[in-house]
Amino acid sequence: MVEVLVAAFIVAVAVPSSMGVFSVLAKGESRMLAQEDVTRLASAKLKELIATQEYLDSPEGTFEDPTLENRYSWTSELEQSGTETLELLTVTVTHSSSGEEASASQLLFVPPEQIEEQQGGQQ
Repeated sequence: MVEVLVAAFIVAVAVPSSMGVFSVLAKGESRMLAQEDVTRLASAKLKELIATQEYLDSPEGTFEDPTLENRYSWTSELEQSGTETLELLTVTVTHSSSGEEASASQLLFVPPEQIEEQQGGQQ
């Protein structure tokens, strides 16, 4: 009889505590998946912006994919790299509700002729 009471007590203590562990694991997995999504989206948007040169016209936006339901936004920043013919393009993607954020960057080659045109237009 005592063994049954001890076993019932152990089960009564172990089940609720294990449920708490599962809750923590589920939250951790959710956060990890959100971080994976923003990282993947940042990389894909960087490639898209480089291919289309859209970063020159529109430095921010949301994703047009209906499955993303406007949950993610992106910004791009073009800055000097310190080398005359290279610029650094950085894309940052943010999840609207969780605040998860990831960035991807790539150096872009700017031909010397284009630099001269840009400098000539600024004077």
